[in-house]
Amino acid sequence: QTILADNATKDRGVLVVAVVDEAFADDGDGGQTVIEIGEEDTIDKGFDHTVLAGASAGAIFCRGFVNTAGKDIIATVSKATGTGTGGASFAVLALPNS
Repeated sequence: QTILADNATKDRGVLVVAVVDEAFADDGDGGQTVIEIGEEDTIDKGFDHTVLAGASAGAIFCRGFVNTAGKDIIATVSKATGTGTGGASFAVLALPNS
């Protein structure tokens, strides 16, 4: 899912802040939610699938990356399976490089 549309001419410095709303856990017979944030063709450039794995509710994570000109900033989410859990709120700040 697109978070921010591309900047056609400039790379952008991106800061992603995540606050864990629901603990990420496999809980025996299921898999936890997997969230990746990046850009087209590199879906895990900002947050890879391991960043939130096993995270506790209330934890805060910050990551930065350079978003390539012409590529949308995207989130890829695979929802939990079985009794697995996990949820987070995100803020994304993207500033064009001069």
